[in-house]
Amino acid sequence: MTDRVINWYKYASPQTFYPLAGKLIPWFWALAALFGIAGLAIGFLIAPTDAQQGEGYRIIFLHVPASWLSMFIYLVMAFWAGIGLAFNIRLSGMMASALAPTGALFAFLSLWTGALWGKPMWGTWWVWDARLTSELILLFLYIGFIALQAAIDDPRRADKAGAILALVGVVNIPIIYFSVKWWNTLHQGASVSLTKAPSMAAMMLWGMLLCALACWMYSIAIALMRVRTIMLERERHTDWVRELLSGNGHDMSRSDRSPLPQPFSRTGEKGASCAAYTCTGAQHWNSFADFLAMGNHGLYVWGSVVVMALLMLAEPMLLVRGRKTLVARLKRQFRAERAEAENRASTQTSQRVATPHRSKA
Repeated sequence: MTDRVINWYKYASPQTFYPLAGKLIPWFWALAALFGIAGLAIGFLIAPTDAQQGEGYRIIFLHVPASWLSMFIYLVMAFWAGIGLAFNIRLSGMMASALAPTGALFAFLSLWTGALWGKPMWGTWWVWDARLTSELILLFLYIGFIALQAAIDDPRRADKAGAILALVGVVNIPIIYFSVKWWNTLHQGASVSLTKAPSMAAMMLWGMLLCALACWMYSIAIALMRVRTIMLERERHTDWVRELLSGNGHDMSRSDRSPLPQPFSRTGEKGASCAAYTCTGAQHWNSFADFLAMGNHGLYVWGSVVVMALLMLAEPMLLVRGRKTLVARLKRQFRAERAEAENRASTQTSQRVATPHRSKA
């Protein structure tokens, strides 16, 4: 048992974790693609039409996973930050830094898709509802964490300052989750709960869960990609990074508010909730134009899809570009240092050789 603990503990070292992350990244990208294709196919082609919201409800397959991940990633980020603060582990601070931008992305997508869902259903893009406001605060917490770390030059001090902010901000997560229960809010209640059966059709549930798994796998893959770049930046003075970039190591990287529709009103203690989904059977699209129209909700549905897809594709592309730029800069730096060291050694050798001749003279 002790040996197993020691074997796992060795991955707390950036040098050991770097190649492991490189091996895992392709697997998580494959799972993200698999779950994403299956979830979207079920959500947009197989899942039945909602009797109250029509085709506009299909934003749920994007909005709910983004909302879940925005909260979950913050909890994981705070966990890593707390571990680093308590045990002074370098990798923990790096993981917290790697998770923050992706968490901010999902918080923004949660607000964006929520606005596009709310406009045709609520009649407005935004209300200062308890859940919407607390989710906006979550986005600000992510941005604050990133900005605070960027404002401090010393990475270890930046990790400690960011960890304190992350741990303090954890109090906002239960506020987001329980806001629809604690206050008489506009936002609907939970459709999926651990304590009761889901209030939606099975195909709706499967599509939503598969999309959530896809976002989860995406988040892990992106976090591993980013943390490897952070490792190269922070560990650039170590021998293992020099050996890796010099070719001796093995890089694993190739890899005016209108009346609210009844389903969304919350009156009395609980009120009606659109979480009680009812369906009219699977939609058989008569033409591709009908599919794009999405029951006159196409602007909102595809506005959610396009923005989410573009941002989720842009993040890894920017990471790859940033990594290539970093590697090229470090290689130039190492070559310059090596050339300077060779010149210095050559000068010292010449001086030692010339010294006896001057003595004899």
